[in-house]
Amino acid sequence: MLLHYVANVLFKIYQKMKSDKEILDSLEGKYGTEGLGTRKHVVSRWMKFQMEDSKLIMSQIHECETLVSEVLVERIQICEYL
Repeated sequence: MLLHYVANVLFKIYQKMKSDKEILDSLEGKYGTEGLGTRKHVVSRWMKFQMEDSKLIMSQIHECETLVSEVLVERIQICEYL
């Protein structure tokens, strides 16, 4: 049973659930991170990107295009501040 492996705080919350699947579904809903790490990484790289005089312009353009593609694939919305 999963309850043998969870922290005491979580045990108190989930001890009333009848099956491991019910516990896993609840934990996934609350703490699920599938794809989250990828999204955070893409956003982080997007926020840190900047053009540099010391690098070739074409490599920087390629890097920017790659970042834009990753943002689109992950369906991340970027707000524009006017």
